[in-house]
Order: sequence, then structure tokens, then C-alpha cells
Amino acid sequence: MKSSPTNALQVECVEPPLQLRRQFLSDRYYFNILQNSSHPLHKKLNSLNLLSASSYWSHKDLPPLVKSFKKVSSLTIHQTPKSAIFEFPFESLVFCPKVILNLGIAKNSPGADKEFNRILEKNWKDWLQLYTDASKFSDSSHVGSAVWIPKYNIILNFKCPSSSSIFTGESIAILEAVSYIESHKLNKSIIFSDSLSCLQDLLKLPFHSRENFYLTLKTKEALYRCQQSGIEV
Repeated sequence: MKSSPTNALQVECVEPPLQLRRQFLSDRYYFNILQNSSHPLHKKLNSLNLLSASSYWSHKDLPPLVKSFKKVSSLTIHQTPKSAIFEFPFESLVFCPKVILNLGIAKNSPGADKEFNRILEKNWKDWLQLYTDASKFSDSSHVGSAVWIPKYNIILNFKCPSSSSIFTGESIAILEAVSYIESHKLNKSIIFSDSLSCLQDLLKLPFHSRENFYLTLKTKEALYRCQQSGIEV
């Protein structure tokens, strides 16, 4: 009696093949340690990557970690010799910025524009408005980030590598908006973003999280400096 092929069973159970699962775990592990420039695995993988060009590996599959290394070896990645939270002052890490996640306006409401303007007039009259956004058309295209200041008709554009995510693009736009406010000392400024995940990331405490996004920590640091300088954001 013949048994069902393993590959067919995996398809029926919606389970990826073992090789894909191994590679996924390898990618996840290596990407987590990638920002730590002092990790000993980087040098070892670099040596193994050079050996992968030998004839021995011409008809063999490379180890999953070497494949993970090859995926990111050509990318420009910010690295630090220690954990990201130790790169920033303690005061900025525990600082809780003023972030509003919901204005109470329904997304598809026909009167959303009028309600939005009414809320602005009531709570932030005469405040400088800055709008941030990011977009990506396809997996191979670059991520575009922008900051728009309608009062002065100013648009700040930024282009991120195609390997970047929308989350990264949105985070860069928010960081650049805060940096612009700080550098020009624009008191009573309000930033609008449609990225709920970025705003939620600004509110979390880095000590309670296994993963801390470097751009979020930079943004919190900039917001803390604004508060110390008397700039209300």
C-alpha cells in the first residue's frame, strides 16, 4: 500500500515545506541580531559566505544562515555595538509623548472633512499642521515618504530602498516632521499620520518589548528634546 506523499499532505494542511520553515527561522534569527555590530556571528558568516563560492557547494544547498546573510549583505543597515535602548538617554525612553490614536471620526463618514475641521478649530486652533504619509507601489519599487505643511506650502520628500517596509517609510516621515519642528522651533505644531502602528509604537515602553524600532526611539528622543525646549508638539 502506498502512502500519501509528504508534500501533498503539507499542501492539504496548509503547512510550508520543512526547508522553507528552516529558512524562515534562520532569517528571523539573523535579522534580530543584525543591528548588533559586535555580534560574533557576523564575522563567521562572512567567512562562510566566501567559502560558498568553492566547487564543494556548487551542487549542494547552502546552509540557511548563509542564505540569510546573502539576503542582507548588499543592504545599507544601521548597526550599533550594543542594544538600541542603550544608545538613548533614559529620560527619552520613559518619555510619553502626546499621541492621540483616534479622533472619533468614522473612516467612511460623508461629513468626515467638516468634523475634522471642527475638531481642529476646537482643540488646536492656530496650531501649525503637518501631514505625513508613505507609499509603495510594488515589492520592487522604492518606498516614498513625505511631510506636507499646507500653511507654508512646503513638501519634504524622501526615498527609501525597495527593501524597506511601509512602516519604515511612515516612521521616517514622522521623524522628519518632528526634526523639522525642532530645527525651526515651531511651537504649537501638530502632526497627523494615518499609520496607527507607528503611533502605537511611540506609546509603548521599550523596556517591556523584545524588539525596539530604532527610528521610533529616535522620534521619542526628538520629541523629548522639543518638550525640554518648550516646543509643544
